[in-house]
Amino acid sequence: MKKLFLILNFFIAFFLFENSTKAQIFSLDSITGFPDTVQNGQILSLNLYYRVTGAPFVGELAILLNSENHDSIVDTLLYFPTITLSGNGAIDSLPFSYTVDAAELDGGDNIVVVWPASANGSVNPDSLLFHTILKNVGISENENRQVVEIYPSPVYDILRLLMSHPEKVEQVRIYDVLGNELMNFNRMVDRFNVESLSSGVYFVIVRNKDQSIVVKKFFRE
Repeated sequence: MKKLFLILNFFIAFFLFENSTKAQIFSLDSITGFPDTVQNGQILSLNLYYRVTGAPFVGELAILLNSENHDSIVDTLLYFPTITLSGNGAIDSLPFSYTVDAAELDGGDNIVVVWPASANGSVNPDSLLFHTILKNVGISENENRQVVEIYPSPVYDILRLLMSHPEKVEQVRIYDVLGNELMNFNRMVDRFNVESLSSGVYFVIVRNKDQSIVVKKFFRE
């Protein structure tokens, strides 16, 4: 009887271990960067948002900057050959930065690629992309263009805003998908609480003093 009890315990422990391992899911949520248009020597600040469900994520994580038309090798922004990330299903973030080297990139569109590989579960989706524009010296562009980034998305409580020219902001408004105005700030704000909003899609509309408008979409959990 004791032997049977030990055997049963072994199989129960093995079953629980197997199911815990199989239940592990590493979910790539989003990647944000600021600014989205850069020049040589400028710092590009990025945030990778992810969630781990079940057992900790154990595996490889590579974040590369790919300039498809350039002859040089791809720049490696971050690389962890072995990394362990624990979680409880909530969104977590991994911040990092990159100093732009124009010699390694093409003028125009360049792509940051997030590429994880799990040793004990699944990854959903299998990669993320973030596009950044390298502005070549000599190209005539509007230096005062307002660039707005919002994070995190999805968001539960505090939504944060990053602006390239906060001094130019006249008004920040929040709308739902039906066009109903839900919040209105007649000033520059860099964060606000969205806990009172229902789950769904919303829009942040930033109006500048020159009457130009920037619209950003976010998801409320």
